[in-house]
Amino acid sequence: MTNVEIANKIHELAMELADIADIAKMKGKNGVALQNLSQAYILERAAALRLQNEPDENEWKYLYLKSAAWLAYQLGCYQEALQLTDLGLSGTAKGVALHRLKEVKSEILKKISEEETTPQKSKMNVPLYGILASADVEQELIKFKETKKQVYYSLRVPKHLIQKTIRHLIGEWVEINVSTNEDGVLVLDGIRRAA
Repeated sequence: MTNVEIANKIHELAMELADIADIAKMKGKNGVALQNLSQAYILERAAALRLQNEPDENEWKYLYLKSAAWLAYQLGCYQEALQLTDLGLSGTAKGVALHRLKEVKSEILKKISEEETTPQKSKMNVPLYGILASADVEQELIKFKETKKQVYYSLRVPKHLIQKTIRHLIGEWVEINVSTNEDGVLVLDGIRRAA
C-alpha cells in the first residue's frame, strides 16, 4: 500500500468519526460528539502530515491540511488550526485548495480575535468537557484535561466528594462546571459523566 493510499484510508476513517460526532451532537450527546470529533481530528491530522512529502501537484496534501485545521477549529484548538493552515499556505497550493485554506484561516483568525476580547470570567460559566486525569484527597485537588484547548486545570474539591464520587470517574470523559472563589482559585461546582 502506498503512502497516499494509507493517508486516504486514515482520512476516510476520520470523516466517518466526524459524521458520528455530528449525529451525536444533533441528539444532544455532547460528550460522545466531542470524543468522536477529537479522534477524527487526530486521524485527519495524521493523514495530512503523512502527505506533506508528496509532490506539490497532489492537491489532497493541502485539502487534508484544511480538513484537519477545520476539525481543530471545531474543537477550539485555534492555534493548532492556525499552524495547519499556515503549513498549507507555505506550500504551492492552488485553486480550490488555496481558496479553502485561506477561508479556514480567516475563520480561525476571527475566532481568535473574538476570544481575546471575551472576558475570562464568562468563559468559565459554560460546561467544560474532557478527561478527569487524577484526584488527590490529601490536597483536595483534582486534575482535569479540557479537550477543547488541551489545557490541564487543577480544581479545588472537598475530600468527601473525591472519596464518594470523583475517584470513580478518574480516566473517564466528564462534563464539569467550574467557578472561581474569592481567592481566585478554581473550584469544582459540578461533575458528571459526559453522555
